[in-house]
Amino acid sequence: MPQMGYDMQEGTLVRWLKQVGDQVQIGEPIAEIETDKAVIEFESTTSGQITQIIVDEGTLVPVGQPIIVIDSGQQTNQETSIPDLPKDTTPDSNQTNQETSIPDLPKDTTPDSNQTNQETSIPDLPKDTTPDSNQTNSKKVSPAARRLADENNIDLNSISGTGPGGRITRDDVMLIISSDSNEKSSEKIQSNVPSKSDKVRQQIARVTTKSKQEIPHFYLTNDINMTIAMELRTKINQKLEPKNTKISVNDLIIAATVQTLKKFPKFNSTYIDNTPIIHEQINIGIAIATDDGLIVPAILECEKKSLLEIANSSKDIIMRSNSGSLNPKEYTYGTFSISNLGMYNISSFGAIILPPQTCMLATGTVAKKPIVSSNEIIVADIMTATLSGDHRVANGAEGAKFLETLKEILENPNFINI
Repeated sequence: MPQMGYDMQEGTLVRWLKQVGDQVQIGEPIAEIETDKAVIEFESTTSGQITQIIVDEGTLVPVGQPIIVIDSGQQTNQETSIPDLPKDTTPDSNQTNQETSIPDLPKDTTPDSNQTNQETSIPDLPKDTTPDSNQTNSKKVSPAARRLADENNIDLNSISGTGPGGRITRDDVMLIISSDSNEKSSEKIQSNVPSKSDKVRQQIARVTTKSKQEIPHFYLTNDINMTIAMELRTKINQKLEPKNTKISVNDLIIAATVQTLKKFPKFNSTYIDNTPIIHEQINIGIAIATDDGLIVPAILECEKKSLLEIANSSKDIIMRSNSGSLNPKEYTYGTFSISNLGMYNISSFGAIILPPQTCMLATGTVAKKPIVSSNEIIVADIMTATLSGDHRVANGAEGAKFLETLKEILENPNFINI
């Protein structure tokens, strides 16, 4: 099970895209894995033939535990034998509750080709000995089965488990769903398996609930005069018209935020294991509303990008978000996020921080408003920006300086590298 994020400790094997006997290439999607943020395609790290699928679909697996065996053809005299596993492999509760400090983002996480071409013996996986702390009438229930039962309003007391020691497995719950035979409170239970959009919304619910429960948010708001920035945007877009590309208001906000984060690196951080980790790479997450729900993929290494490069990367990531072709790094390596609801004519709002990040910027629409300048009332393009900060990492005064610097850059956009 790969680690697809700073704080990922486990993932659910949602669906296998390949079968035993199939030939796969490096980088070819072989499975869909559900983290607490999204359902992500897992790409093979080696080329070869699939000889064994260790983990069943729907199983919750700790990071680092083997899930599949691919024969790369490098071993001729030795074969790796892996015993059959029970259908439900539950991570040790003591193991999953421990967090470790994670270093700064590696610039290249591609596996070493020499390493991936060597196969090592894979230890036997422990059989399910973890006691379920939430037993229903003394029944043991796997996490995957409990989650599926909750999603379909199924009474676990009505199910006889077929797993080790009478444990209720995901297959047991699926049998009830498919037969539509379970009743609760004299009502027939809906047997629809959750759709992808339902799963995304459930993930959003888990992440936002965790954020509000664990992160002490503080909020700061400021009005920004975008008149000069909007004029600059018009001039740039006129020059770019033959190239059939445009700079959006959000692109300007991203570029200005990157410049601000360079001056306030504390805000370009993640909070893991009670420790803030400041990152050199500035990976700006942008909130995107897709048909399946809200996601926040990141534009990677924005500190190296010009305004035009940010604009091109933004358009690309939005397009691939809607087509479902984002890669795991884009889903999980964000270090600071921006949510812009200006296109919906929203004046201002406060965003929920996306853990393990420590800040999020919320921006509203750019609207013409009367302001006082040099003792005169004039009409200007005004945008309201709200910073959500993690009080464990920064205080209100530091956040105010950050927001004031962002305001200065956007009101004098010549600082932005076009």
